[in-house]
Amino acid sequence: KLYNKVILSKEGTIFGNPFRITKAVQISNDSQDLLIECNIKNLSDSPLEVSYGMEFNFFLTKDDISDRLYAEKNILLRDAIANILVEMAFSKPADIWRFPVRTVIRSENKIEENYQATALVPHWHLNLPPGREWACSIPLSIR
Repeated sequence: KLYNKVILSKEGTIFGNPFRITKAVQISNDSQDLLIECNIKNLSDSPLEVSYGMEFNFFLTKDDISDRLYAEKNILLRDAIANILVEMAFSKPADIWRFPVRTVIRSENKIEENYQATALVPHWHLNLPPGREWACSIPLSIR
């Protein structure tokens, strides 16, 4: 199987403690499925305690998916109108925040909100000893 892969890496500091984050996004040549891999390494001599999350925005026809979201290892979003199914899994259990993305417009002397997308933010509480790293894989499928 042949894959296309993009790797992003950055070193920085959190409260003066150096760390490195690496994200890789991979897609195979014969599939539309993505594999997202994230790695965070504590480069300091002190423990690193931090919350980390990734934001995903899905442009669905409406935001009525809350009954199918709150899982720690898997998410299934179904848009019956557009006939779209989004599946995500996490190699490490995550807390998941979900919220609608809306625009506010003014029309005929009143303010209206219009749904644009659904934002999902899986996040993790990390406590990394010096020199240790955390890794997570997220397979993502949109059909």
